[in-house]
Amino acid sequence: MVEKFRAHQLGGFREKIDEKEREIVGFRKKVQESTSLVLKGLVGVKRVVHEKVPAGVNQLGLTLTGFLYLQALFIEKGRIEMTWAVLRKFGYDDDLKLRRFSSSSI
Repeated sequence: MVEKFRAHQLGGFREKIDEKEREIVGFRKKVQESTSLVLKGLVGVKRVVHEKVPAGVNQLGLTLTGFLYLQALFIEKGRIEMTWAVLRKFGYDDDLKLRRFSSSSI
């Protein structure tokens, strides 16, 4: 009787482990797909910039010229929030004044 109870407990435990393993596999797949989409998006952005401003991209990524072109493109397309997000990320406030912040907030 005790052995049947233990076997039943172990069976439930194994089912939980199998379920968690399936969740982990699914999560890994979603992360890989998301990463792939992000990389494709970055390649697409660099391609668009390079087509319009060849000096806007180099082996390291966007140059200042490319960055400025991209921000102008965002504004032109009505995506001003993208430009503001970048400005805020680099420490600017709504008045375009550079805030003081610690290096840990970057």
